[in-house]
Amino acid sequence: MRTQTCCCLLFLAPGLSLAQRAVDFEGRYWVTDSTQRVKLTDNGIGTEINFKTDLGFVDKNFPEVEVTYHGQGRSKLKVGYFQASYDGDKQVSRTLEFSGTTYPGCSI
Repeated sequence: MRTQTCCCLLFLAPGLSLAQRAVDFEGRYWVTDSTQRVKLTDNGIGTEINFKTDLGFVDKNFPEVEVTYHGQGRSKLKVGYFQASYDGDKQVSRTLEFSGTTYPGCSI
């Protein structure tokens, strides 16, 4: 009787370790409301530039995906994807000052 019980437990052990393995899927969607500004100064003189109003940047939303494989014990493999980028194309309509030089709007 003991021999049969041990054999059953040995056959169940690999099944238990397989049951502990899992795959997780995660997804996120980033909704942004950015406020980027930069001010280049030379001796305290310069103009602040707003990326939205001056350069035409537009808020974008970004997806993120992540897959995690949980192996035996504490081992796991995680793969993710996330990409964010901003761009703008706009003629600057106001006067900018940098390094003692004044640049009139629409001349840059």
